[in-house]
Amino acid sequence: MQPRHAIVLLALLAGCTNSKLEQPSQQPAAQMDASSFWEWFSTNRDTVALNMRSSDPSTIQKTLGDVDERLQLVAPGVSFLYGNNDGENEFVATARGDRDAIPNVHALIESAPLIEGWKFTAFRSPSEDHERRIKMGDLTLAVSDVSFQGFDLGEKGLGITLYPDGMTEDRRELYQRAAITLMDHTIGEYDAMVLIDSLRVDPLSGIPEGSQTIPLAELREFLHEVRGLNDP
Repeated sequence: MQPRHAIVLLALLAGCTNSKLEQPSQQPAAQMDASSFWEWFSTNRDTVALNMRSSDPSTIQKTLGDVDERLQLVAPGVSFLYGNNDGENEFVATARGDRDAIPNVHALIESAPLIEGWKFTAFRSPSEDHERRIKMGDLTLAVSDVSFQGFDLGEKGLGITLYPDGMTEDRRELYQRAAITLMDHTIGEYDAMVLIDSLRVDPLSGIPEGSQTIPLAELREFLHEVRGLNDP
């Protein structure tokens, strides 16, 4: 049975108060393991949560950097993201698009201890909020502002091109970051890494003449149809 998405895969046409965290020990990296990170994190968990809820962007960035610096000693390629849902703190381990870091994400979260008030998650989870919007600098972009096309790259696999409304060449980097962030929130970080082999972000003028695009909200379903997978 043909997938509901009628679009045919196209041939590729173109290429608060700043609290201080306990400083990492000077133990050599070769001697570090996940338990040492979690011991440090458990000691600093309240400070991390307080700093990540700060209204001062520099406090948030400093805390992210401090946690990531420690993480690199035990789980190379893995970074920390923070969430808070109904008063529960969430530690999200992200590979930031690096497939080679996937095993390190799994290993880190599997070794996480039980810490009251914290939830530990591997990868950014997909969201059902198709009205979601993000703000980066003076740019506000919503899921509904982005469409996509799928491209058959032959032996190189599946390519996806995102088309955000309003994108201009002089602001390409900003639109790329915003569109990719919305994509990760829509389909989940893990699927974005393992199901998409090549990713581009182009302005609407880059849409091949006579072809159609699909709303970003439908990308998860599209990927699972094309790859022959079922949602868990």
